[in-house]
Amino acid sequence: MSKNAIILDNKPSLTVKDNVVGYNYKISDTEVDYGYITVASTRVDISVGKITKGMAEFILEKQLRNIGNVLEKFITVKIAQPQYDALLYHFFYEGVSAIENSPIIKLINAKDWYSVTDEIQSNIKKNGKVNDKLAQRKMKTAQMFSYVPGV
Repeated sequence: MSKNAIILDNKPSLTVKDNVVGYNYKISDTEVDYGYITVASTRVDISVGKITKGMAEFILEKQLRNIGNVLEKFITVKIAQPQYDALLYHFFYEGVSAIENSPIIKLINAKDWYSVTDEIQSNIKKNGKVNDKLAQRKMKTAQMFSYVPGV
């Protein structure tokens, strides 16, 4: 669910520019030196400076796995797949470094489920004005978090 939502929201960069490619994947110096990005034991060639849309989506999977690995270190309670996907989506935009001290993670670990969606939808202002795009993305995240299959 998170991967599809990100793909719907963004257009991938299919050319390497400033060591960024795909869905805002930051290519490490080692990957630049070797000329490829390793994803699930498969090499994505970046030596020519271009990738395909399929490769960008493959790299996105790596990005989401990385976020998931960090989430698993900090979430101490069981959550459902839609909640996990919503968190992947949220922290794709917020950054992996925001996970450890996130109030959302604290609320989840406290099982304060009703406050989680409120917290997800907070901080929607930039320069004192409501940022419509940010507000829409946060509402989408909250809807993903609250999704109940079959309802």
